[in-house]
Amino acid sequence: MDTGQGNMAAFYFHKWSTFVVMYVGYTLIVLNRKSFTFAMPAIMNDLHLNKDDLGLIASSQNLAYAMSKFLGGIVSDAVSSKVLFSSGLALAGIFTAAFTGFQTVSAFAVLWFMQGFVQGGSWPACAKVLRRWNTPEQFGTLWSILSSSMNLACTVGPLLATFLCSFLHWHVTMQTFVFGPGVNQSVDLCPKWFPPTVFGMWYAILNTTMNLACCLGPILTLYVIQLYDWRASMTTYGLFSVIVAIVAYMVMIDSPTDVGFDNMTDSKEKGKTRSSRGRGTWQDMLKSPFMWLISTSYLVVYMTRTAALDWAQLFLIQEAGQSEFTGSSFISALETGGFVGAIAAGFLGDKLVAMSRRNDIRGTPRMLVAVGFLVVCTISIHCLIFTIGPHTPQLWITFVGFFLGFGLYGPVSLYGVMAIEAAPTHLSGTSHAIVALSANIGAILAGLPLSIMANYFNWKGSFILLEALLIVMLVVKMATRNLEYKMVPIKKKLQ
Repeated sequence: MDTGQGNMAAFYFHKWSTFVVMYVGYTLIVLNRKSFTFAMPAIMNDLHLNKDDLGLIASSQNLAYAMSKFLGGIVSDAVSSKVLFSSGLALAGIFTAAFTGFQTVSAFAVLWFMQGFVQGGSWPACAKVLRRWNTPEQFGTLWSILSSSMNLACTVGPLLATFLCSFLHWHVTMQTFVFGPGVNQSVDLCPKWFPPTVFGMWYAILNTTMNLACCLGPILTLYVIQLYDWRASMTTYGLFSVIVAIVAYMVMIDSPTDVGFDNMTDSKEKGKTRSSRGRGTWQDMLKSPFMWLISTSYLVVYMTRTAALDWAQLFLIQEAGQSEFTGSSFISALETGGFVGAIAAGFLGDKLVAMSRRNDIRGTPRMLVAVGFLVVCTISIHCLIFTIGPHTPQLWITFVGFFLGFGLYGPVSLYGVMAIEAAPTHLSGTSHAIVALSANIGAILAGLPLSIMANYFNWKGSFILLEALLIVMLVVKMATRNLEYKMVPIKKKLQ
């Protein structure tokens, strides 16, 4: 890129202002998405809902989000990332605030379905922006950092919701989350602004939005519930989301080319790469064994992640004999660990990618990192099931939560990076949409189906099933660790 010092300053200003807006905005998206979960104990007590009611509401959102994230990933290849992200953020906040105005399970399910549906385009948009600004060696790290915003929201969210519900009402809690949320749009923006050599790292950083949201969410929710009620906590999240959505629309830039700079990906891939990447189709990706491996892995990990976030708190309170505060603290510890794990996974993946360029390696080196994190996840969920009881020290519960999050969010970050890197550039949004669909099917399975299973086998039986699935996935991963990861054959791309 041939620019003077002044132009470079402008370049980095646009780059980092876009990244910060994506980070803050997606943190709020996750706070809105999880606001019901954070306030769940208070809502159960206030409205006398049972496990099936809670599972229906949670599954309605997961179903809608799975559908919209798949569609959003495809749309993100053709529509402005800024528009997708800001509109999804604003609408998610509005539906969260509206949730507090109703009392029936059917109304809750419909509103939560709509709230999940409007979020789907946000994350793929971020990925496309990040990829355009980073090299492969940096993409994973930045992606993980962005993803940590999700963990931050889920850490503070439960505590803030509990606090608001205690002093006001659950309505105010949910409305709070409203005015401050989009996922596919963020994914779309990421690759546009960051060179491929740093794509993994910055993808990981962006991925920490989940950790950030889930770290702050429990704390903030608990705080607001204690002062008010659960309605207060949800109202607060909703209000902030609408405000930030307006700011995001004004600040975000889809691509460096929109402000007179070269696309970082294109500048590294001129000539043969630019022409060859246009040969692949989505049918080629569906024929790729690597696509199915990533999709299946994502389903199992995301099912476990969703179950841990939605039901681990109830497991600790109802079956392990712990307090509500301990349950909220566990979720915060889980997301804190996820924050660290997402960034670590992105950083380690980028390092191995840089090393692999000097060696003839058939498979993606990021898969080796994913296997290591899955081992940590499996051991941690085993400890959650079999080592925690009424008299278990708080320190041990926090320790288990931290490493469970560490092991879960590392693969979540890596699977997104691998799906984007393995696909042709013009189909990166579609590739991410396909694997994200699998992930959200896992989230749906962790909702009503898992809650129904808990009625027969308790939460412990449900978590044992998840542990078994993780073990099976570990065996499959080890057997396919050197699988060719490019979804479109090189010969076809060069035709």
